[in-house]
Amino acid sequence: MSTGNDAREGRNDGRAVSVDSLRPLPVRVSRVRREMADVATLELTPPSAFAFLAGQFNMLYVFGLGEVAISLSGDPAEESRVVHTVRAVGAVSRAITRLRRNDVIGVRGPYGSYWPASESEGSDIIIVAGGLGLAPLRPVIYRVLAHRERSGSHGGNGVRAGDHDAVYD
Repeated sequence: MSTGNDAREGRNDGRAVSVDSLRPLPVRVSRVRREMADVATLELTPPSAFAFLAGQFNMLYVFGLGEVAISLSGDPAEESRVVHTVRAVGAVSRAITRLRRNDVIGVRGPYGSYWPASESEGSDIIIVAGGLGLAPLRPVIYRVLAHRERSGSHGGNGVRAGDHDAVYD
């Protein structure tokens, strides 16, 4: 799965974008976790190693319906698995949240810029998110945790249930 981007370095390698890189690659859904009634986390098994950096996204294509940009939410160190957390807000994202194990979805990417996590080594890092906004931050959290001896770290978590907010430290 490559579009001419060197995900390890977070840059385009200068190759021209080919027609093949614009076609979605069919990828099998290996696991679906229902997070909420309208939110699902999909684990995809790519046919070859899939490299990306925290902060990047893929274009996910539901064959015959369309595609949407969805942030990667898995661990960048796990190149044998691609993870996306999706909320059903439109026709395509609703169809994605209804996928089941062994269904096939089209994938293009990764695209976009990235979090320069290595530049923050040796510094304290604060990551703040609300609601589903935590999902695209998971890759940088995985990266920070994998190298926590190089930075200060302290975890916090907040949730909302109905009209009540709760913050846990």
